[in-house]
Amino acid sequence: MNYKTSNNIRTIIGIIVRGAAFFMFPAIFSSAFSGLKYICTQVGAGQMIELTTFLVTLIALIAFTTIFGRFFCGFFCAFGTYSDFLYTIATFVRKSFRKKFKIKKEIISLPKKLSNIFRYGKYVVLVVVLAMCVLQKTDDIARLSPWVPFSRLQSLMPLGTEGSIINVILLVLISIGMLFVPRFFCRFLCPLGAIFALLPHLPISVLTRDKSSCAKGCSLCEKNCPAELTLADKNSEERVNMGECFSCGKCVYKCPKQNASATINKAGIKGYILMIVKALILFALCYYLEIRG
Repeated sequence: MNYKTSNNIRTIIGIIVRGAAFFMFPAIFSSAFSGLKYICTQVGAGQMIELTTFLVTLIALIAFTTIFGRFFCGFFCAFGTYSDFLYTIATFVRKSFRKKFKIKKEIISLPKKLSNIFRYGKYVVLVVVLAMCVLQKTDDIARLSPWVPFSRLQSLMPLGTEGSIINVILLVLISIGMLFVPRFFCRFLCPLGAIFALLPHLPISVLTRDKSSCAKGCSLCEKNCPAELTLADKNSEERVNMGECFSCGKCVYKCPKQNASATINKAGIKGYILMIVKALILFALCYYLEIRG
């Protein structure tokens, strides 16, 4: 099986997983983040922290991410799926435009140095949100959160008068960013993503590549990585910051020599099976959390 066929199969499986998660568990992200807000709100109020459904959801996703990497971000988060959808459509339009007018370079792109700086934005957002929770300003968070209008649109409901015009404007601005930068919100603004990025990751989920087998000048794994990561050589002690990796597997399946891999993220048939197993585990976990709630 050549790498193009392998990549196409992986893409089909990914679409099925994302589509099912998008419609079946749209609120898992907000539930997990509500658990984090709950902790800070209780601390600010000087109250005891109890094991609520939101807190259980947060703990469960943290445990899953520590073991399997940010598979939740890559395939289950509704906002992440929304981001990928917008970027895919926009990329197709841009390529068609460039082809028609014979433009070789990307029309709009974000330099990698700026991307590396903007990554710290999600930590700023996290600190601000947690500080507001401690200060009992949770209503202000709802008025600012782009998730509020997004969740209503996702449910095919009108925006109504809930929240404020500010969160609608923020959603529009973020959506524009998603058109030009892969995983714009996830990489630069997501406070829950900031938590996941800080988590330790087991060696089984750490992606590396055999640089000695790479074709000269090839950088397909890096070019196709939505987080713009450069994989470390598996034969060295160097390791990439897996906290920024969405475990999407694009680097694995875009490599014509199948050099990129992790113990639980491989190319070919083993990769399909591992991907489906991780998805089923997360589906079962999310289903349990929904029933428990």
